[in-house]
Amino acid sequence: MANIIFTSLGSGGDVFPFLCIGSRLKARGHHVALLSHCYYRNAAEKAGLDFAALDGPEEHARFIKDGPLLNTPPGIPEFLRRHSLPKVLLEYQLIRQRCRLDDTVLITRDLFDTAARISAEKLGIRLLEVFFAPSQITTWKIRIELFSNVLASEIDRIRAQVGLLP
Repeated sequence: MANIIFTSLGSGGDVFPFLCIGSRLKARGHHVALLSHCYYRNAAEKAGLDFAALDGPEEHARFIKDGPLLNTPPGIPEFLRRHSLPKVLLEYQLIRQRCRLDDTVLITRDLFDTAARISAEKLGIRLLEVFFAPSQITTWKIRIELFSNVLASEIDRIRAQVGLLP
């Protein structure tokens, strides 16, 4: 059976679909893990999923408090610098610990997917991105610009730390 690793940061709308899908995959015999906010630990365990928190309660509170930054173009990279990019190495380590090279599928959502992309590339595992809202598809070009230009130097530093080229 497959080894499925879901990774998702954000609101319930970003995490609960993975819990639902994960519980069904678990019922079919797959090994399923979720990496997310500490806030979702109980729900993940209730669904029978392996769980690892990417933050603690205070970090999660700051994440929520800074949510309005995501509503402005200059706020998005600032939000990612505060809450996503500092977690990439931790998330990579957690993915690496749960990875079985022959059958692992890593599943994530857009925007907070830097660690998943880096992990998939470094570990040679399959990566699937899931879009839960039409806005995630319609803003795809802006997202590419954000990561390939605005945040490129920060992402390249992280990539170097795991032994990947820019």
